[in-house]
Amino acid sequence: MKLITPSVLSDRFRINGSLARAVIKELEAKGVIKVVAHHHSQIIYTRSAAAALAAEAAEKAAAEKAAAGKAKKAGAPAGKPVKAAAKPAAAKPAAAKAEPKKADE
Repeated sequence: MKLITPSVLSDRFRINGSLARAVIKELEAKGVIKVVAHHHSQIIYTRSAAAALAAEAAEKAAAEKAAAGKAKKAGAPAGKPVKAAAKPAAAKPAAAKAEPKKADE
């Protein structure tokens, strides 16, 4: 469980405390984060389950889009994996192509 506090946001994003508190209030209003503990002036939050699922779905969609972009660059249609080029068949020796002679001829 990742903990979100104004001090964490202030440190990671190099913003002041009042801006961090405003961002946290907005995220809580949207339902992205929820309160874990409230003690005097320190409030601890974590991501809500619905927001975590939405974030995972967004990451999955981004990964699929990136894979489709790589396939498009390689010339393959989107959504299909890129296959390796087929090797040409090796030529058989001339003796193997000739039909064997029959004994009564």
